[in-house]
Amino acid sequence: MVAVRQFSDDPPHAPFRAVHAGSSGFVPPGRRRTPVARTPLEDNRFVKAPAGKATPMRRTTSVISALAHAAAAILVIWILLDLFGANQDNPLVHWFHSVADWLSGWARGLFTVSHHTGQVLLDYGLPAVVYVALGNLVTRARPLS
Repeated sequence: MVAVRQFSDDPPHAPFRAVHAGSSGFVPPGRRRTPVARTPLEDNRFVKAPAGKATPMRRTTSVISALAHAAAAILVIWILLDLFGANQDNPLVHWFHSVADWLSGWARGLFTVSHHTGQVLLDYGLPAVVYVALGNLVTRARPLS
């Protein structure tokens, strides 16, 4: 059985090397390792970048995920402020309310419940869950081509 891996002393862009099962990958000095042909699935788009090196795709998905989680956090904070009866005249509470209203505009009134607590949870909790799910979905997505 042949495993394909990259050795620790190889630069990040070096081709992967073949290592036979049971071997440590040690090559005596003066002997040269032979590169192994890559399969289409081992194309650079699918090979993980070295730790600490941010690729453009990784940066983009990180920003999208951070924005989605920030939106969900604002919605959750507003739910807590509303359910605990925060002073609506406070400027900070007012800011959270206006931003939460804007973020959840598409979902407010989608479902109608007789209790205030249930209505707040549906109006603001549903968008929070959707934003987190979309942020996580985008983060785990891979390019199609």
